[in-house]
Amino acid sequence: SPPQPSSVAPSSTDCSPSALIVDDSAVTRRVLSRMAQSLGYTTAEACDGVEAVARLLERRFTIVTMDLQMPRLDGHAALRSVRKHEASQGLRQSQRQRVIACSSAIGEGDQGPLLAAGFDAVLRKPFTVERLRAS
Repeated sequence: SPPQPSSVAPSSTDCSPSALIVDDSAVTRRVLSRMAQSLGYTTAEACDGVEAVARLLERRFTIVTMDLQMPRLDGHAALRSVRKHEASQGLRQSQRQRVIACSSAIGEGDQGPLLAAGFDAVLRKPFTVERLRAS
């Protein structure tokens, strides 16, 4: 069954920061959720790109950490789907979901292409709470 939000999702009138943690590893989702919670975010989780896209079409999150390599729909395809939807809604870049690419497979030359593909920041796993905060 799909993972449940680790805390109650804020309503559209709630100003508290929120994070969607997208990763196929339950352990990684738990670790990243705790990191985000330590920074004051309420968190929700998705186990793959299909679930992430569904959640991102339902509501806006302050940040999204998106694993790149997942079953069913990888992070690249999920981001393309979300960005296509945002464009169809006429959203400006400043109104888009902030999506951070997170993967242990990110190499030195990958940051530029990931940013050009529409990710807002790139973090190579493992990373610290401080690096997440700076992103």
